[in-house]
Amino acid sequence: MTHTPVRECICCRTKAAKAELIRIVKNEEGIFVDRTGKQKGRGAYLCAACLENPRSAQKRPLDRAFRQKVPDKVYESLFGKEQ
Repeated sequence: MTHTPVRECICCRTKAAKAELIRIVKNEEGIFVDRTGKQKGRGAYLCAACLENPRSAQKRPLDRAFRQKVPDKVYESLFGKEQ
């Protein structure tokens, strides 16, 4: 039996396997999507449903996860233009 890491979506709080969620990372380079899941920095996970729903951006989940004000450009690139 192998261990499957479980993570929680920062927006809707549903739990899922790490491979099913999208990792957003904050490091010295900025805030961006971590496609490998192994970049250094503070990570936050979002499910695909929340990422596709522009209304999720209104909750500003990345502000809470990264404990700072995240620029609107980041939300626009992740959640779409409609806020």
